[in-house]
Amino acid sequence: MCRITSVLAFCVAVSSPAFAWGDRGHKALNVVSPDLMTSAGSDFFDRHKDAIERLSLTPDTTFKRANFESERGTHFFHWDKYRDTPTSASFESMSLRTVLQRLGDAYVDENGSALWRITDVFRKTVTALRERDWTRAVQMVGIMGHYVGDLSQPMHVSSDYDGQSIQREGIHRHFEITLLEDSSADELQTQVRNAAGPVRQELLREPKTDDPIKDIRRLIIAAGQKSLAELPGILALYDRRRQDDEGLKRMLAPRLGEGAALFAHIIDRAVEESAISADFPTRTLQVQEPAFFGLDTQSME
Repeated sequence: MCRITSVLAFCVAVSSPAFAWGDRGHKALNVVSPDLMTSAGSDFFDRHKDAIERLSLTPDTTFKRANFESERGTHFFHWDKYRDTPTSASFESMSLRTVLQRLGDAYVDENGSALWRITDVFRKTVTALRERDWTRAVQMVGIMGHYVGDLSQPMHVSSDYDGQSIQREGIHRHFEITLLEDSSADELQTQVRNAAGPVRQELLREPKTDDPIKDIRRLIIAAGQKSLAELPGILALYDRRRQDDEGLKRMLAPRLGEGAALFAHIIDRAVEESAISADFPTRTLQVQEPAFFGLDTQSME
């Protein structure tokens, strides 16, 4: 994602796909995830993979055009900065409103709010399922996958998001877009599915509490830490004297696979929390993009 602060600049940037994972990566992650579900909603969401795939792009296109300043920070979470704050040990149970009160709007704006964006959309997914608003449920799942995918990209969990530490800008776009374009959509989906399988099995063994939001935040933070740990290796492979694109390509599917497995886990948890085990529609719905909505920092707990 480009760190651009003016709406005018965004209008220029949107003409090129300079976003996390680009179209191809986000679509692959969203398409693979329903295949990994184990809950009662797996058939329903699998039947709507086309819509879920299409909606994976909505946060980077429609939402950013609607309100770029509000949306931009929901696509990253600089764990390297947050982990050094006194609040870091409590992120699993801490609302965004509390974090804003303790760290300030400017800090959160600079270092991102993707952690809370994901759980915000998770709540909306659970509500839609409980109300049998099936179209809304597909919409929320589709866009939620985008934010989960963002945090599987190591440069979205670090303030070193475009090669600043190696004084070589351009790695962000090269890693998440240029290298992905060398694979066909089908080939990439197969690679991501293969990488996601073992991770999904690990997640199925994760303990659950009666607080799904806390559980999900814990897993998101752990995934972010894992992404951040991958960044030094990526930067080393991008060294200007001995750039290793083949080595970088080998890191793509595992990162996307981690995101796909976590996303499937979160969708399953939403179905479980809704307490719906049947009554899912058997027909395929016509699903349009949802209208933009921002983070409600006043009401989120």
